[in-house]
Amino acid sequence: MALLYDVGLVLALLTGCAIGILVTAAHYEQLALRRWAHEKEVAEGRDFYATLAMLRRGPANHPEEHGVPLATRDARARGTYDAVGVKVIVLP
Repeated sequence: MALLYDVGLVLALLTGCAIGILVTAAHYEQLALRRWAHEKEVAEGRDFYATLAMLRRGPANHPEEHGVPLATRDARARGTYDAVGVKVIVLP
């Protein structure tokens, strides 16, 4: 009878370990997916802001637009605009 109890205990421990490993793996996979999504969003934003900054830096379509700063609500854009020499105002 003790042998049957020991086998049941070992199976319960192994099952618990397997569930713990699977939950941990799923958690780290979810964290990696969130990080990838964030990095993708940042990269897309950089491409967008770099393109917009280069357009603003080029010759103005209208003389009254020349030298007018660009307004944005995204503070991440400031570094890109400063790098290409475009004036930017970050709105709250």
